Amino acid sequence: MYKVLVVDDETLIRKRIIFGFDWESWGYQVVSEAGNGPDALEMLEREAIDVAIVDIAMPDMNGIELVREIRRRNYPVEVIFLTGHSNFEYAKEAMAEGVYYYILKPLDEAEFSATLGKLANKMDKEQERERTMLNLKESRDHINLFLKCKFFSDLFHARISIEEDELKEKLEEQGVRLHNGYRVVVIKIEKDQDSELNIKQELDRMLQFLTGKMPGLQNIITLYDVLDDCIILFIDISENRSLMQPQRCIELFKPVCSGMEGTEYACVRAGISREVKSTEIVSDGYEEALTALQNTMMHEEKVLEYGMLLPFLEKKFRISSAQKGELRREVESGGLEETARKLKKIFGDIGEEKVGYSEFSQTVKQIFYLLSEIAFESNLDIKGYMDGYSNLETALLGIKSIDGMYAWLYGIAEKIIASREFFRKRGQNIELVHKVKQYIMDNYRNQELTLTDISEYLHVTPPYLSGSFKKAVGMSVTQYVSMIRLEKAKEILCSRDMDVRSTAEQVGYSDEYYFSRCFKKYFGVSPSSVIRINNFD
Repeated sequence: MYKVLVVDDETLIRKRIIFGFDWESWGYQVVSEAGNGPDALEMLEREAIDVAIVDIAMPDMNGIELVREIRRRNYPVEVIFLTGHSNFEYAKEAMAEGVYYYILKPLDEAEFSATLGKLANKMDKEQERERTMLNLKESRDHINLFLKCKFFSDLFHARISIEEDELKEKLEEQGVRLHNGYRVVVIKIEKDQDSELNIKQELDRMLQFLTGKMPGLQNIITLYDVLDDCIILFIDISENRSLMQPQRCIELFKPVCSGMEGTEYACVRAGISREVKSTEIVSDGYEEALTALQNTMMHEEKVLEYGMLLPFLEKKFRISSAQKGELRREVESGGLEETARKLKKIFGDIGEEKVGYSEFSQTVKQIFYLLSEIAFESNLDIKGYMDGYSNLETALLGIKSIDGMYAWLYGIAEKIIASREFFRKRGQNIELVHKVKQYIMDNYRNQELTLTDISEYLHVTPPYLSGSFKKAVGMSVTQYVSMIRLEKAKEILCSRDMDVRSTAEQVGYSDEYYFSRCFKKYFGVSPSSVIRINNFD
């Protein structure tokens, strides 16, 4: 259980937070409360707290000032801000102090639960990372491996900010001399249920396999990335000239992956980057290898090289409005055979086109959200139809083929159709969801657009609107607004001569840097990259 401290100068709000939620089911325990900043600091001095839920607007010492003091004292505490303000200036100030979670008052239980879930997932990963690093650190024999793993993991996941000259020096300390030219290889080992991954053992085993398959192989740096749970290799191609050829790389790693599979590991796959020769693209090399790894599922291959994938990654694939409409009508009318046929057609087209994983996942999301809407409108809970997956993201990670994803989505449609309540409980909230979507489409350019604005326009409460919309669409109102803004931004960048700042402002972002981060997270490329590609064309 993660220990929680609630800090708010209003007693009723504190008690509402402490006693109004099922904390234990979320993996948390409220162990203390405080009515002001100084009292909170005293409690943090006395007791180890994992999460502090802090009201921004408190007298004497406000929430921002409290967090600054927490950071100054080096208390290892995650902070969630409570605020009655939706102004982005508050969010920027919070992020400047390392606080990336804040919730608007009055509290929406669905939003509160989702935020705590994200935070718990983040803390779980960090704890796993710390445990892994601690295990490595405990052995003197593993100290160099520990330092390398930590440095590269921090670098790849933007946990450190470092100047180019210093980065070059640190890379050379780790044995990476970029002027030689390197390939980055990311290898994913999927364990059998009962087997555990011994990092040192697997890195040694990987080297043994590589040198066994190619005796002259030299200057290989082996790493482990805890956050993405994969092995990373840096291979000096100046020492191994044949690896300059993409196909030769694939031929080398295919038997390595196949050889590691067996009774202990269910599946081993690898993605390989293009040549990396400068500090500016070290992280890009990692992202390229990771992208190639994701696409092994799409192309039903054990190993892929990023450069050879480029023709497929540049392909676009979208379901037409007509296809979505037809699929909706078949599911709603109970047409099981036609539903199967239409889904097979979509996934068959994906297989024939051999599009990239990004386009595939976007298509899967569209179908899943359509089925989510139908389920909600029929008063059904789609979570019960997802074969044990907690959300769409875990399904995308767990399902390893196009056919497997077709079968999963068809299974959801089949369960919706078979449900007794499907025909007699068509949702009364259909019109509400459509009105929300239309209002967002009409107002997404407004930087101050909030859930409260939408609920007031539709004359419903924010919690009711939030819960109804999320059940229908499979995402929160805030996530939907972000999706619309980013899709519109992409249209603008692809069709007009527009810079990043102007585009951000046109779609409702007041901060171009925050917009760029959101855009890259959603599409996998930065807005400036989209501009460069269009200019090149």
